[in-house]
Amino acid sequence: MKIYKFLSLFFIAFTFFTFTSCRNNDEEDSSPETKGKLQLKFENGFNNLGNIVLNQTTQTSSNGQKHQFSTLKYVISNISLIDENGNEFKYNENNPDKGAFIINQEKAVAGIVYVDLDEVPKKQL
Repeated sequence: MKIYKFLSLFFIAFTFFTFTSCRNNDEEDSSPETKGKLQLKFENGFNNLGNIVLNQTTQTSSNGQKHQFSTLKYVISNISLIDENGNEFKYNENNPDKGAFIINQEKAVAGIVYVDLDEVPKKQL
């Protein structure tokens, strides 16, 4: 009989802890301070003729000029994101250490260079 009492109390305690440990996190996700990540993708090509492969691809322009790149690097900064309502978010506008990126074709994977942006406000529904 004592074992049944113990099992009953154990079951009640287990059920109680199970229900109290479950939380609805929807409120946290909808706060205006919620931040997320965004990835920008850069595909470098020449005159819509395809991806640039350093030291391999020779591209011919419409004027007949031949181009072959051994290095391709450039800086992007002043990134602005605009939602469908016209609200603008400027990514680290006054902080070039975090808001500027060097795009280096040498680090391309399958012709694509990725840039990850952190701390981007999530869209509110």
